[in-house]
Amino acid sequence: MRLQSLLNEERYGIIWACLSETPSHALPDWPGIGDPNLKNLHIPSGTWAAAASRHVENFNDVAHFPFVHKETFGGYESDPIPNYEVTATDYGLTFDLPYLEEGNRFPDDIEGHERHVTYTYQLTLPFSTIIIIKPDEGPYAQYFADTVCPVSARETRIFQVVTDTSGEPDADFLIKESQMVNNEDKAIVESQRPEDLPLDLKDEIHIPADRMSVEYRRTLARLGLGAPFSS
Repeated sequence: MRLQSLLNEERYGIIWACLSETPSHALPDWPGIGDPNLKNLHIPSGTWAAAASRHVENFNDVAHFPFVHKETFGGYESDPIPNYEVTATDYGLTFDLPYLEEGNRFPDDIEGHERHVTYTYQLTLPFSTIIIIKPDEGPYAQYFADTVCPVSARETRIFQVVTDTSGEPDADFLIKESQMVNNEDKAIVESQRPEDLPLDLKDEIHIPADRMSVEYRRTLARLGLGAPFSS
């Protein structure tokens, strides 16, 4: 008899484990979250009845904001999703998205009933993402990081860490808002069919706002995390 030992590391208040002898990718290097001068908040974790890739694709999707997140940060339904380009990195994928939020949820003392912001997404393969949320006016920024642990092929445990540049993030607000956003997404993701993320582009119709989803599916196929598909 012997104990099975795994590579493991504590980072950002999360325990990471590797099931293989050699990691295929490094752990995420999250800006803001890794800044010792900023205070991190951990969102209570939960389990979704969905594949890990389904959750990650949703977390990186932008087209659903005005419809699914109307009560939190979504913009106007009549506004088109701006064009954006996805860039491959040594850790995964990244893109910037300019966006007009309906409402003003940032504690930066800048008034207005709507805010122009830029979202910067950094996806560390295969299942970790940070969104850097930066209003166009002022120095304030928010960092929202998300990673998952597959419990099974179609069950996923979610871990999230958030901070901002205020020096003392409002825990009551940020945790409540994050849970509201998660609940808005959870019902949609758990109802998606097929339950497994389709990696063949011929299986579904894609629009320009799906650029990130398309590149993510291509990358998963190259990693061997699904059946190969034709481009």
